[in-house]
Amino acid sequence: MRDIIPYVNPTDILKFFNEFPLKQFEKANPKVGQSVVVTSASIVDYFITIPTKFREQGPYVMEYHNALLKMCQLLVNEGLLTPEGNASGMEQRYRGNGFGKPQLIDYGYYDFMIYGFPVIRKNFEDAVRPVIVNHNVKDKKEDIGSGFTIGHGGTMYFITARHCLPKGQLITIPMFLPPGEPLIPVNIFAAQDPNVDLVIIETSDKVAISDKWFFLDNPQVLDNVLTMGYPPIQGFTEAIQVSETATIATDLKSSTGQVTGTGKHYWGGMKDHFLISARVKGGNSGGPVINRYGLVVGVVIELLQNETTPDLLGYGVAISSSVIEDLLISREGKEHKIDFEKLTFETNEFGFWLT
Repeated sequence: MRDIIPYVNPTDILKFFNEFPLKQFEKANPKVGQSVVVTSASIVDYFITIPTKFREQGPYVMEYHNALLKMCQLLVNEGLLTPEGNASGMEQRYRGNGFGKPQLIDYGYYDFMIYGFPVIRKNFEDAVRPVIVNHNVKDKKEDIGSGFTIGHGGTMYFITARHCLPKGQLITIPMFLPPGEPLIPVNIFAAQDPNVDLVIIETSDKVAISDKWFFLDNPQVLDNVLTMGYPPIQGFTEAIQVSETATIATDLKSSTGQVTGTGKHYWGGMKDHFLISARVKGGNSGGPVINRYGLVVGVVIELLQNETTPDLLGYGVAISSSVIEDLLISREGKEHKIDFEKLTFETNEFGFWLT
């Protein structure tokens, strides 16, 4: 994760303050009906758990005091810790306000919450892959889109926009392992409704599209979001991953990237779409829309533009991650949420194409 100063990270600190009273109770081992007085932990209590080689030696000795004070205050601001008593500084005691599911803890949920989008981007950069459409292999004429990996029910899937996979065109998606080898699908499925611009690709468990994968969440209006993808950039011959914290700039003002609205798609009649105030371009299609917890809330499908001055509008359209969830649940046979179909395809050493 981001141990700039070892052992000063949100997850470790939250775990300590939440478990401290429980460990006191377990140590007391009270008999039935016997009461036990437990106390909340102080920053000093946490500090002494840090290995001596870090807190008494090395380059971080003078930094722990301020770093721990700052981190605890950030966790208080998020409602994850509550100060107790009248002490101050390193003697300040805190009560933990509960801890999430183990899978979210391991995912890095709390670290992402505190450290923000730069760390989310760094953590998941290999989970977002280019989707290269080879219109003419001989002349090297290509278009590019984006896609990303998710984990669901213990299986890894690759998600992209359906329009990024035009029929009859060779698709190359470079994998993480083996390095640079093209993704060869096991199955490809999509909603029967053509207005659902989404495709889910199943892969073999013997290869790795990425060493990281996203979890899903639902979008909320005014959420700050991050987009990641591979928009074409003039002057560069290779795909370059671009991350955008969804800032729209005009002559006079700027606005941070947010989910700006949800509702039915005006041309397709589909619900579960939303707008993001992001400068997404064509190659972003199929890429993830990520919230501040590192969870994917949607998939970029297209860009709304003002015909004369695109930056004055610049809203991107995304399909909600709930549609991914519905497709996967239906595909796995757990419940019928949405009508889906298997797409037929062929493969060669360079990738695959829909038939």
